[in-house]
This record gives sequence, C-alpha cells and structure tokens, in this order.
Amino acid sequence: MVTSCAWVNAKESSKGFERKGVLKNVQKLSWDGLDVIWIKDNRFPTYDITVYYGDGSLSDGDRKGETERMFSLLGKGTPKYSFKDIAEQFEFWSFSGGPNVFHEYSSYNFSGLLKDLKPTMKFVCHIFKNASFPESEIKKHLTNAKLGFQSLISNPSSLASRAFREISMAGTPFFYPTGGKLKDLSFVTREGLKKKLHYFQTKVQKRIYISGPEQVLEVKDILVKECGWNGSQSFKRKVESPEKKFDKSGPEVILVTVPKANQAQVRIGRYLNRGEVKGNDEVLDFMSSILGGGFTSILNREARIKRGLTYSIGAFAAGQKYYGRSGISTATSNEKVIEMVSVIKASIKKVSKKEFSKEQFKTTKNFLKGSYPFQYETIKSFMGQMVFLDHVGNNYSKFHTFPKNIALIEEKDIAKAAKDIFNWKKQVVVILGVKSLEKELKKSFRKLKTISYESFL
Repeated sequence: MVTSCAWVNAKESSKGFERKGVLKNVQKLSWDGLDVIWIKDNRFPTYDITVYYGDGSLSDGDRKGETERMFSLLGKGTPKYSFKDIAEQFEFWSFSGGPNVFHEYSSYNFSGLLKDLKPTMKFVCHIFKNASFPESEIKKHLTNAKLGFQSLISNPSSLASRAFREISMAGTPFFYPTGGKLKDLSFVTREGLKKKLHYFQTKVQKRIYISGPEQVLEVKDILVKECGWNGSQSFKRKVESPEKKFDKSGPEVILVTVPKANQAQVRIGRYLNRGEVKGNDEVLDFMSSILGGGFTSILNREARIKRGLTYSIGAFAAGQKYYGRSGISTATSNEKVIEMVSVIKASIKKVSKKEFSKEQFKTTKNFLKGSYPFQYETIKSFMGQMVFLDHVGNNYSKFHTFPKNIALIEEKDIAKAAKDIFNWKKQVVVILGVKSLEKELKKSFRKLKTISYESFL
C-alpha cells in the first residue's frame, strides 16, 4: 500500500500550492469562495469528503452539548424521509459518515463508492438542509444518552479521563465536555437543534477536503448549490485562551470517589499554556515516548516490569491551537496507589535528569521516524491530519519535516521537556477509587480534595 506521505506532493506558498512536476497530488481550489483541498488519489474507485466547520461546542452557551447532539441527530429524519428510509438508502450505497465535535471546531466525514457519489451527496445535502429532528428520535437519543452517562460508573477508565480533563482544564474555556453532562439533556429540544443546524449552515466558515480520482470534482455544483456551502459563511471561532498560573506548592491532588471500585485509576498531568507547546511538537512526542510510549519506556519498565503495579501505563503531551495537554494514565490496586504515584514521580525525574540509555534514546528516535508515515496510511486519517494542520495554522510540510526534526533532537532536549512539562509542583493528580482511599492519601497529600464521581456525569 502507498503510504500517505506519497500523497503529500505539494509545496505551500503565499499564493497557494505550487505545482512542479509530480508535486501535484494536493491542490487548492475555490468553489464560489469556498476553500477546497483536493487530494488526487487514483488507487480505488472511492471518495472521501470531510467538511471542516470553524466552530464547535463553544457555540453552545448555556445549552451544553447541543452542537454534538445536533450533528448526531442530523440523519434521523426529514419531512420527506424517515430515519428508516435514510438508513436503508445509505446502506444501499455503502455510505458511511459521521461528525467530530471539538470545542472550537467541528468536522463531518463522508465516504463511499465513486459511482454513487452524485446521488449520495444530493441525499446528504437534502438532509443538511431539511433535517427535521423528529421528536420520537430525540426521545430515543436522550434515553440512550442518559443510560450512557449512568453507565460510566462501570467504565472507570473513561470516567477517570473525563474527570481528569475537567479538573486539569478548570479555569479555561475548554474544561466542559463537548457532549455536555446528564443535567444538560433537559435542554435538548427540536427547535433548539434546528436553530443550531441553521447557524452552522448559514453562518459558520467551511472548508472542504476531497480525495479520489478527478471525477470526484463533479460534486462541486451539488455541494455549492444544493448544500448551500460557499464563501459567504465566514464566522470562525476565536478564543482568548488564558495563561494559566500554577500553585508553586503543588501538586493538586483530587480523589474522585466511586463506590465498590476494585482498583484505582490514576491520571497525572496538566493544562499547557500555548507558549509551552508552540513549535515543540516533535520534542513533546519524543519525550512522551521515552517516558511512557511503549513497552521499553521508563514508566512501563519501572511500574509494570520491575514492580508489577499495573498492566498498562502511558504518557502524552501535545498541543492544540490555543493550548496543550499533558498526561500520564494508568490503573493499579487500591493498596498500591501511593506507591504508583511515587514511581511515576521518580520516573519523570529520571527522564529530566537524562537517566535513560543511549540505546533507548536511539531506538525511540528510529521508531518515531520510521512509524510516522504509517499513522496516515488510510486516506481518512491523512485527511484528518490535514484538517488539524490547517486549523492550528501549520502547513503540510509537517508531513515531511516531522521525521527530519525528530532526527535533530538531542538528549538534553528530552530532559528539558520532561522537567518543564511534568514539573511535579505543577501537576494535577486525579485518583478515581473507593472513598476508603481518602485516609491513606491524606498521609501523603495534606491538601487532598475529595469529589464524588457524580459531579462529572
């Protein structure tokens, strides 16, 4: 299979994409003022289309989760077609599609067979312009959503990650779940969903990403005229992201209590100010891999192999457009929580002091350079990365420069990143487990806060 890096054969200039020789697989087009990125791909008689929207859940105001629910309920019915009709028609065309909603932007992906492109997209446009959000389908959705929230107690890993995000991102615009909480379901109404769709259709900036043979461009008139997507929709969400100050007496430790938990979930990390992550993508990836990126990582060796504290442990640090996040994620037995936190703290210290072997450094570097193209083997993942790069303001040269930049990283860069990003006094430590852990945790963390899991549903 041709990897995605073979598809990125374009150079970005101030005037658009330069085309030289074979450097023409990615082209920038304009359809009635609508920016379109076409990835020419003749390998298969299929198409992929992703619509980028310049707004997301931050548009919800007091009606939290409304954007995510609007996109989820789009295909549930129109005045002309029932949900059953729509589902059967899409199945006939072997069509798949679905949304991704983030705080400051959203996207919707469609894919199918090229021979069905025109009728499929005409049908999609009909749905986007005429979605009626039937009351019966809203009722079913809300029932399932309620059950989903209530069942989080039986999925401690997801619940811990949900709580960790909200706690670590507190004081920023990005702390609240994009899908809202259990209490927000009462605000979901048919009229509210229709109003939200109208806003995204008529006001929010869009950009289209299309992959497939040249024939795929025949969809132009359908998207512009029948979907009504054009350059006149120009609103793009801009966020004043605060510079977060950290308590120098940290870390902040929170016990999220869950009844009858047979093990404790542990999350350690923090919100990263934009200045901490801007231009540091490769270093953060490298540092995360050394610390907790696989079987040979420091955390895996110290927590799993040497001490048997856990089956799985990992670390990440990455930037978004306005902020970044770092985190370490694992689980252990209730009686081993203090030891686990101590091992994580010691492991961070090891990396920050360059206490890893040259062989481990070299192996990690080679792995990152070699595995990078395989992250984008599928056109969908490749297109998703293009959407992200455009959103954050990077150009597509990132696909080429990432491995080169990884090669330039030195051991001291990794040590500095670990020391800065995982500075122990700045960390938020979230432990999800039984309330009886509180007594033991208070011996090590005098400023321990205790919160019921119900606060995060």
